[in-house]
Order: sequence, then C-alpha cells, then structure tokens
Amino acid sequence: MARLSPRREEILSGIIEGYISTGEPVGSKQFLTTSGLNVSPATIRNEMALLTSLGLLTQPHTSSGRVPTQAGLRYYVDSLMGRSEISEEQTRRIFDLIDPFEGEGEKILENAASALSSSTGYAAVCTSPALSDGRIKSAELSVLGRNSCLLVLTTTNGAVRTRVCRCWSEPDRVQVGLFYSIAQSLFVGASPAEITIASVQTAAASLMEQALPLLPILGSLYELANEEAKTVVRGADKLLAHPETRRDAARLFELFENGDRLGRIFGDASGAAVRIGRENAFGALENESLVYAPYRINGAPQGYIGVITPLRADYRLLIASVEFAAGVLGELLSRAAE
Repeated sequence: MARLSPRREEILSGIIEGYISTGEPVGSKQFLTTSGLNVSPATIRNEMALLTSLGLLTQPHTSSGRVPTQAGLRYYVDSLMGRSEISEEQTRRIFDLIDPFEGEGEKILENAASALSSSTGYAAVCTSPALSDGRIKSAELSVLGRNSCLLVLTTTNGAVRTRVCRCWSEPDRVQVGLFYSIAQSLFVGASPAEITIASVQTAAASLMEQALPLLPILGSLYELANEEAKTVVRGADKLLAHPETRRDAARLFELFENGDRLGRIFGDASGAAVRIGRENAFGALENESLVYAPYRINGAPQGYIGVITPLRADYRLLIASVEFAAGVLGELLSRAAE
C-alpha cells in the first residue's frame, strides 16, 4: 500500500489509539475532541470513509464510529507507532521474578515467561535453546534409588534437558564412574548431532559386559541429545480476562497443549516483531496478535519470548516489555552457560 498523506495518517493513528484505549468505535466528533485537528466533522467523516474503503478501518454498525482492521493495525505498527519505555516498577518486577533462579536454565525460562505474563496481563510463551545449536557441556548422573537415575544434559548455549530413566539394577559406584568416563571421553564437547545410536553402541561395546547396566542410561542420553526445543507457556488463564480472547480460548488452549506445534508460532526475527491476526502461522491465532523478540546467549540468538494478546493491545508498551524480558533472559542464560 502507498503511504497515506500526513493528515490521513494522523486520523488513522488517532482512531486506532482511541480504540486501543477505550475498546469502543471512534466517531468523528469524538476524534475531533482529542485530536486538535482544525477541520470540520464532515471532513473527518469523509476521511474515515476513504480509510474504510482502503481496508484500514471498518464500521461495526451503521450508526457507529470506526475501528481498525487487521490491515489498519499493521499500517499503524509499521509506520505510525512510536517507541515506548516500560516503567521502573515494571522493570524491577520483571527482573526480580526472573533473577532469583539465576543459574538454573529451565527455571530461568519458566520464570521469564511468568514474569512477562504477570507484567503484561497476557499469556506468555518462551522457547528453550535448541540443543543442536550448542555442544555438550556436561552430562550428570544421579542415582535416585529403586533402579532409577536422573540424567541431566547441558550444552554450551544454555540448554538443559533432564530425564528419569529406569535401570535394570541400581548402578554402583564403579558403574557411575564408567558412565562419567564414557561421557567425558566421547560426548562432552561433541554436538548433539554427533550423539547417534552408532556412537552409543560403540561406547557400550568398548566396555563389553561392564556396560550392560549402563545401556538404559546411554539410551536415555541419546534420546535427550535428540530432543526438540521445549516451549513454556505461562498465564494462559489470563486469556479468559479479555472478552476478545475469551471466545477463542478453547482453540488457544488446544494449541498450548501441543508443545511441538506451539514452538513454531515464532517466525525468524532479529529484533522485536509483531504478528497480527491472520499473519500468524496457525488459524488458532487468526484473531489474536503475537508480540515477541529473540533472546541471545553470548550474543547469538537461541530462542524467543513473547505474549499472545487480543488485536486491541498497547503494542508500544508490549514491545518494550518483551524486549526487556528477552534482554534479561539472555543475560541470565549466558551466565548459566559459563
């Protein structure tokens, strides 16, 4: 679409911001009382009609004012919306909710999503770093008793995966020592893609009978290394607090339950991004917006954090909130990866 004239942009921006603020259609008289434009109501009505014909505004009822369409919101976000800063109180709230779990990768992710949801009032979604983007930093084994062990795999990009595995018998000190010997010599420093069935079989064969009790653990190590990135959702219940998202709650909750699918809602982005309605990858979000940003670990993008909102939302403030949360998340995960 060609760029609108400055006056039409001012009218479009004023109507959208009025609608975001009140949730009600904006009429010509209401617009003039807040805009300061020195024109007649008839002129405003004519301009509203033109913006409607361009698909940027719509009129819910014959006698009502105008509200923005998804195309109008896109024009506003791309061309008219200014920057915003979050308050010091909100900054402190986000940081305090994430920081107490510094050093624990999975907890940092979970609390980043909780903090963003709490500060914005919307559902927050966060993806974990992909194991494939780093190298194995450590593989830890803890014997839990009753023939079960806890395996913890961490990578240099801050990804953490855990799994409880059942063993044929409870590993003794010698077998635990053998596991660490195998992990250190063959897996630590390798990329997850290099942990294959063949490499695990080679490791087991080198130990012959000594490896038998370790086979379930080595199998779990292979499965962890090939596990997909996780997706964390927090504040899903907040969708019920907004009339616009309440009607879509059933299909949104269904999307949230499908972690593999949910993680694909984010498109590639080098900075903060906004997907509006039908721009989203899944039909479940055709009436919602997704505001998100990448977080970086040691300078490299490793995942995304964002919020799912109604179409009527304060995009300026949401972008600022998401960018700040992404910055804190990346900083803490960078420390955890050291």
